[in-house]
Amino acid sequence: MADRQRLAGMLEKQSRWRKEWSERFFVMEEDCIRYFVSPPAFLEDNAEESRGTLHLAGLIAEAAQDLGRPYCIRVGRDLLSCKTEPEQRRWLQAINAAAGAFDVNVGREPVQRQRSVASADDKE
Repeated sequence: MADRQRLAGMLEKQSRWRKEWSERFFVMEEDCIRYFVSPPAFLEDNAEESRGTLHLAGLIAEAAQDLGRPYCIRVGRDLLSCKTEPEQRRWLQAINAAAGAFDVNVGREPVQRQRSVASADDKE
């Protein structure tokens, strides 16, 4: 990810089943976003400590809204909430750039990208 900046920060994530919101620390990596209950001591080699992973290949991140949360991002089946519009734009741009860079159809005829993703932690 030498040509893209590393992005990390606190966002809220909606759980899939209960639809409750929880604050998580997100780290953008080359082809995925890892999230944690709290910021890890070191950003490198932290996969074992992560609460879950959002794999980005072939996905589209879209701006969304939820009640009382105007700056959301839908990534596949997951819904994230940013505190501000500039923060939402930064994450949208970074996610879509990473997803496009790792599109499995690069160099082929364009196809509709998937909109669903399996998270490592389906409970959230």
